[in-house]
Amino acid sequence: MTTPGPRPRRSWLSNFSAAMAPVLPEDDGSPIVRPRSVLVAMVLTMLSGLVFLFVGLVSVASAGSQVDQLRTAYADVVQQCQNSYGTYGSAVSSIAATEQPTPTPTPGAVATPSPGATATPSATASLTGLASTCVQLTSPNITDAQAGSYRTQISVLSAIIAVIGIAALVGGWFLRGGAKWSRRLLIAAAVVSMLLALLLQVSTTLTLLATFLLVVGILLTFVGKGGMYFLRLAARRARH
Repeated sequence: MTTPGPRPRRSWLSNFSAAMAPVLPEDDGSPIVRPRSVLVAMVLTMLSGLVFLFVGLVSVASAGSQVDQLRTAYADVVQQCQNSYGTYGSAVSSIAATEQPTPTPTPGAVATPSPGATATPSATASLTGLASTCVQLTSPNITDAQAGSYRTQISVLSAIIAVIGIAALVGGWFLRGGAKWSRRLLIAAAVVSMLLALLLQVSTTLTLLATFLLVVGILLTFVGKGGMYFLRLAARRARH
């Protein structure tokens, strides 16, 4: 009589495949009990929705202050161009080509260059960057049209973020009932939030945290007991 050898160990890939494609048990007609993972997914997705909604509303409310900050930053750049080149606009290109800008002297400071010293590459790069910025300036201050366009951009992006929050709240609430469309709504909200962060660079620490919570909540409804719960509900609906 031979002794059976040790059972082969399953790899993590096999375990992952089994979790993503579980075998449905026979439906005996008894009520399908909602697992705890679905409740956790509901809490995570609704929490992410609250964060998105908060960020969107706060951004809309602070649109005026953001425009004021843009005006201040623009005026600071114009002042730097005036200090370095004496002007701004297209005239800077000819000035920058013939001479390097001299920094504004600090009262009481005496520059003592060392013999044979040369400009470092970082300093040259910063001067080139300033010159290219100064050339693009066309007015000493931001125009009302530019400020209005910036405010509109803030309002549109804030509205999109708020809509993502509402979608996450609605989808998360109906997860507990196993609604098929709730997962699709949450996936759409997660995709839009990722596109905003990756393509438009519209992200903050709060929105990144909310996106992470949203993705984790969605995953809980596709793997393990949460995925089995939705599969059993879908199979029962298909028979009826």
